[in-house]
Amino acid sequence: MATVLTSSRLTPAQLSAIEATALSFAGYVDAYPIYRAFLVENYEKVTFTAKERAAIEALAGPYTLHAIVEDWCTDVIATLPVFARASDLNPALKLRVLPRSAHPDLAEAYAVPGERSYVPTYVLLDQSNRELGQLIERTPPITDYVRGFAAQAMAEVAERFPGVAKADLPQSFIIENMPKQMGYRNQVCDEERAQLVEWLLATAARGAG
Repeated sequence: MATVLTSSRLTPAQLSAIEATALSFAGYVDAYPIYRAFLVENYEKVTFTAKERAAIEALAGPYTLHAIVEDWCTDVIATLPVFARASDLNPALKLRVLPRSAHPDLAEAYAVPGERSYVPTYVLLDQSNRELGQLIERTPPITDYVRGFAAQAMAEVAERFPGVAKADLPQSFIIENMPKQMGYRNQVCDEERAQLVEWLLATAARGAG
């Protein structure tokens, strides 16, 4: 049975505002410099296989990938550079980076029903602004991988900062712990890249079906 695609849940006015205010990857790195080194390092080491490169280059599009992000998020630092590289490789894939704090209405529009908004949230749209699919936080295999490490990190946070939400943690603590977190995440960077490319290609193919 054919997949039924839905129009964007955003109004034309919201879509126009996004187009006018969204950041490129480079613009995002410049605007939120605290974690620049990690973002740039991950961007520079993204290396697609020949098969991945050919498949990304073959995307006819045009497609728009909305990336709802926060700079302190390790998932953002791990995944956004991959999509930035893909966009660089094929201009038919337009990446629009949207910091959640600057776009609360957008984040709310893509909140998980009955829960809240998550970062990163990636939403792929076709040229008619139909939503082809979403990727929230990370792919399931990577979620399984990080679960153990995340439990350790959360225990440390609970001990040092009882009752403090993750988004409210002192920036000094986040910066202090980022090398350790990214070192753990980087152990699966090749697998994660492959899974992100697989999601992108499969989701884009919905628009051609």
